[in-house]
Amino acid sequence: MQAPPPPAAAPAAAASAISETPIINQIIDAFGYVIYLTLAVLAVWGIYNIILVLGGLRRATLNARPNPLLKQIEPLLEKGQFDEAIQTCRSPQFRFTALGQLVGVALQNRARSLTKIKQLLVSEFHTEIIAPMEIRMASIGTIVRLGPLLGLLGTVASMIGAFGRIGSSAKVNPTSLAADIALALWATGGGLIIATPMMIVGNAVHARIRRLRDNTERQLTEVFDLLEDTGVIGTAASKPQPVAPARRPSGSAR
Repeated sequence: MQAPPPPAAAPAAAASAISETPIINQIIDAFGYVIYLTLAVLAVWGIYNIILVLGGLRRATLNARPNPLLKQIEPLLEKGQFDEAIQTCRSPQFRFTALGQLVGVALQNRARSLTKIKQLLVSEFHTEIIAPMEIRMASIGTIVRLGPLLGLLGTVASMIGAFGRIGSSAKVNPTSLAADIALALWATGGGLIIATPMMIVGNAVHARIRRLRDNTERQLTEVFDLLEDTGVIGTAASKPQPVAPARRPSGSAR
């Protein structure tokens, strides 16, 4: 006597579960790889911003003693050659330095009072020199905070995929399970590997920016003393003299 066949609904449900589980696992695995790619992009973006900030700091810093810029423009200011002094500030040696840009702005606005020039230089220093660096440093801070979170998200997604494969298979392969868990943990490790050096380098760069600010403020004090000693403050910019119209000879015909 033959046993009765099993109900048709049970095989259909089992087949449906088996067919749906791999699709879900593939989606989760793809999401995990997207996280890994995002972490790589964050690492490249952070390194790019650090290189730009360090390059800007290197160009903007002028720590030589005695100050070579003030040494070159002092005789020009004493002779009243203000345009030549401005061109010196714009020369390739000083055009990217913080002091060169600020001295050039001060000489261009020498007709104003000393208080107005100080306010203008403070605004120029923070908006044109410090602000671009601070924007780059804000991006680095975002990477430091976002890297571990993305790594943890990748770990969770990979663990979900690993346990999903365990539930969908009748026999568990320990080697494959260990590889899946290791891949999942590498996401968190990658986020920490990206965030930790970025945080250390970011703090060092912040210290260099503060040092640049302090050195520039000290150098500007020397600039203001030089401008007052040479009598540059309140000196109007030179204007071309109007040319007198040519007079006709008295005996010419009208």
